[in-house]
Amino acid sequence: MNDSRIVFLKSTESRIREWLLSHPDNHERGVIVLFRRISRVVEGLVGSHKFLAVDVIEMKDDWVIDSSPFHMTINMRKFPEVYFRCEQESLELGFIHNHPNGYVDFSGMDDINEQNILRGVAGCNSPHSYLVSLILVNERWIGRVRQGLNPTQIIP
Repeated sequence: MNDSRIVFLKSTESRIREWLLSHPDNHERGVIVLFRRISRVVEGLVGSHKFLAVDVIEMKDDWVIDSSPFHMTINMRKFPEVYFRCEQESLELGFIHNHPNGYVDFSGMDDINEQNILRGVAGCNSPHSYLVSLILVNERWIGRVRQGLNPTQIIP
C-alpha cells in the first residue's frame, strides 16, 4: 500500500486555514473534517487510500472547553453525533488543528487525543474506521492516518 493521500478543494483548504489562524488571541483552534475514502484496486498499480474532504465542522462554542496558544481542550461529548453521521454516510473522520506556538510536529498530547477520538469512532462504527489528522504549523501541513484496528499505529 502506498502512502495515503489527503485531498481538499482549494476553497475548503482556504476555509480551514482561515479558521485555524484567526483566533483573536492566537489560541489553538480545530475543525472536524469528514472524508470520503477511496481505495480502488487497479491492476498493475500499488494501492493507496485517498481521503477526499466533503464537509468541515468548525470547533467553536461548546466544542471547546479551554484553549491557549499551547493547547486546546475539546468537548468529547460532541463526537457521538459526528460518529453517527460518519456511519450513516460512509465517511471517515478527520481532526485538524494548528500549533500557533510553532511546535513543528504532533505532540504527545496529540497522540493521546487522536487515539481517544479513534477509539470512540471505532467503538461506535467499526474497528475498520480511519482517523485523518492534520496540523498546521508555520504555514505548512503535517498529516497522518490511523485505523481503529490498531489505534497506536500510524499508516503511511
